[in-house]
Amino acid sequence: MFGFLGSPCGTCASDESHSTYRGFFCGLSGALRDDYSPAARLLVNRDSTFLSLFTASLSPTPPESVSRTCCNPISVPRPLFSDGLHSRYAAAVTVCGLAAKLDDDRADETGLRRTAARILGRTINPLTDRAISFLNSVAFPTAEVVAMMEEQSAIESRSPDLLTAASPTAGAYGTIFSEAARLAGAPEKQGKLRSIGQSLGRLIYWRDAWDDREEDEQRGRFNPLVKGDPEEFRHHVGQSFAQLSEVQSVPGTFQNPIREVFSSTLGRHKDFIPATALAQLGGQKPPSKKKIEGEKDNPCSRCCDHLICCDFGGEAICCLGCESISCCN
Repeated sequence: MFGFLGSPCGTCASDESHSTYRGFFCGLSGALRDDYSPAARLLVNRDSTFLSLFTASLSPTPPESVSRTCCNPISVPRPLFSDGLHSRYAAAVTVCGLAAKLDDDRADETGLRRTAARILGRTINPLTDRAISFLNSVAFPTAEVVAMMEEQSAIESRSPDLLTAASPTAGAYGTIFSEAARLAGAPEKQGKLRSIGQSLGRLIYWRDAWDDREEDEQRGRFNPLVKGDPEEFRHHVGQSFAQLSEVQSVPGTFQNPIREVFSSTLGRHKDFIPATALAQLGGQKPPSKKKIEGEKDNPCSRCCDHLICCDFGGEAICCLGCESISCCN
């Protein structure tokens, strides 16, 4: 639900990076609430937060923050990046992403899951229409991306290889990141960002296939990993992570948080990345935690120990229970 990418952890990342990321995470939540509905803010996730952060980082003009609260209406207002094209773009992509996921579930699932996907899809139709309208207004190639995703079922019916099976998702993410560069006023970076987005799309598709391989095999559903060559799979995963790592070298305002997001992503997927590739990327050891004073007595220590609070953007998730004692910063 919260995405493929990691986030700067409040107990192991720099305070500046964690605070910046939290500003974009909670800012995206506010943009979803403002543009769609109060319930839509529950769709906030790490991947969309990174899209907002990265789009803002590419802009020659640093984004302006606004002082407002996040998920706890009685907490102290903080500087959040909830206004601006970067957050509205990420919010619209988030809503359309949910609609695409529900369409996929209607095609793949059976019984109650299919019924639930159909009902929820109809429920969010007004929000989806609003998101598509916004994307069209900024000249995003919405129809092109929708056509890509609609090809997924037809492609999978032919039992394709790993790269072909992931091509619709890779193409969609490539377009999303390429358009982020254009919207940020950095069209010269579109080619590189398309490649980075494509690598992320492939990894998201393959990770989902990796997690579902046993269930897919039992249910007789297509999964490119069930009968694929394990060595080929490891090669493609390592290569895609190497391409994704180039996101760290893209000049921008928020390079440190972006680097720490990538480092956290390596830690999240250690079981998925080939050992050789992991070592080359510098992820052979998980980030060490800073000691929290009075950690044993802190009622939020369970949250941080299990990387729930930190992994989901710090206090953005824990704030309802422990924002007042700053468990994760």
